[in-house]
Parts: sequence; structure tokens; C-alpha cells
Amino acid sequence: MSRTTFELKSSGPLWAERWFNQARTRVTSARFIIAALLLIALAYLIVLPLIQLGWRTLIWGEGDRRLSREAVPGEFTDFHWQEILTGPSSDPLLFQPLWNSLFTGIFAAVIALTLGVMLAWLVIRTDLPGK
Repeated sequence: MSRTTFELKSSGPLWAERWFNQARTRVTSARFIIAALLLIALAYLIVLPLIQLGWRTLIWGEGDRRLSREAVPGEFTDFHWQEILTGPSSDPLLFQPLWNSLFTGIFAAVIALTLGVMLAWLVIRTDLPGK
């Protein structure tokens, strides 16, 4: 009996070879390469600076000596978080803008919901031309 040509070529299971071929095809496609480049750009331009910003809030900086006498540049601290959450500048820097954003968002949502309900009722319940 003679062996088939596939049995002579293949050293592993058929499903593994199919999976490898499909993965290689997807990884070398233009769509995957563009998506990978965009993800790298996103990480470099947004995620990395955001992590650095968060890190700088947890350590004393050179200019922080004017804020506190205990400031030793490079040491860990929660002073900045305490200041923004409970300090005298917390209301104008955090809570007032937060309240303004919430108020504006809720107000816009109520107006959009009211207008949407009225227009939906007109389209469904009346003989509105062009519906």
C-alpha cells in the first residue's frame, strides 16, 4: 500500500496545521498590520502619558517643596490626592466642574429623550408624510 502525499508532508495533526495557516494568514493581512500599528500609536500617545501622569501624582517632584516642608523629591506620597479630594482647592478644581458636567449631561439626555419620544409617537401613530 502506498501512503498519500499529505501523510508524507504532515508531521503533526491536521487541525494544528490548519490553525497555524489561518493564524499566519490573519497576522500577515493588511487589516491586522494597520490595526497593530494603530494600537501601538494609541499606547504610545495616550496610554503611556496617562500612566506617567498618574505616577507623577504619587511621588514628590522638585517643585513640590513650596507646597510642603516634608517634600523629598522622588519619595512616594498621597499629598496630591488628598489635596484635590479634600483640600481647599477641591471645590473649584474637582467638584464644581464635575457637577457642571453631570448637570449638562442629564439636561441634554432629558431633552433628547423628550424630543425622541414625541417624534417616535408622531411617526408611529399618525399619517405623517415621508415616514
